[in-house]
Parts: sequence; C-alpha cells; structure tokens
Amino acid sequence: MTESNNNGKTKIRLILFDFDGTLVNTTPLILRSFHATWLRVFGFTLTDEDYVRTFGMMILNAFKDLMVQSIGLGLLEKPENLNDYLERKSVAMLPVYREFNLGWHDEMIEPFPEIDLVLKELKAREYRLGVVSSKCGREFKEG
Repeated sequence: MTESNNNGKTKIRLILFDFDGTLVNTTPLILRSFHATWLRVFGFTLTDEDYVRTFGMMILNAFKDLMVQSIGLGLLEKPENLNDYLERKSVAMLPVYREFNLGWHDEMIEPFPEIDLVLKELKAREYRLGVVSSKCGREFKEG
C-alpha cells in the first residue's frame, strides 16, 4: 500500500514480513525436520548444507531435489520412472515432515533478537504491518 504526499513522491505505508526466517528463527526446526524425515523414510540423512540449499523452495520441490541429489550420490537407487517416483515419494513424505515439524514447532522457534522493537518502531511511524507465510493455516495460527 502506498500513498502520495504533497511533493508527489510515493510513500510506502504497508510492510509485509515473511514469518519464517524474518520474524522468527525456524532454521533449527526446519533442519531437524528434514533430518528426521530423511532418517525415517530413507534410513540416512544428508548434511545441513544440503537441506539449507533447498530453503525457499516449496517443500515438495525440495524433497524431489534432495531425492535426485541422493540418487546422484548413490544413496538411493534410480527408479525406472523417475518423475513418477519423485512425485509419489514426495507426497508420501509430507505427512512425516509435518508431523515432526508441528510436534516441535513451539519448542524450537524463537523470535529474532529485537524484532519486537523493530515492529514497535514501524508501528509508531504509522506503517501498516502484515505477516505472510507458506505455512499451512494450522501451523501458522497455532505457532
């Protein structure tokens, strides 16, 4: 949302913040969720760096990307129909990931230091503030 002032310049009046990684530090939770999912589904885990590389991707795409990487590393056998396998397996992995993530969510996330001061200052300067997230409604409302 913007508005024009007397000299014709546009002034920003609305600021949207991503929840994960901007307002709260969810990196430890996300990494632990990936490790737990990979261990339960495949019997091994990848490195933190492998998982971090997928941050920002939609979760199903991250799963697919990591499975392709695992196949390339020889950790998973290449299936006959790769695309079908990736699609089916990633969808099947999602409840495993979400179960772990939801189970540890409230215990593991923390607001970034001084984020409350930043938000109070912006509010005092009369900015409208909003939060966006790719979390499911239940995760976001309960968290």
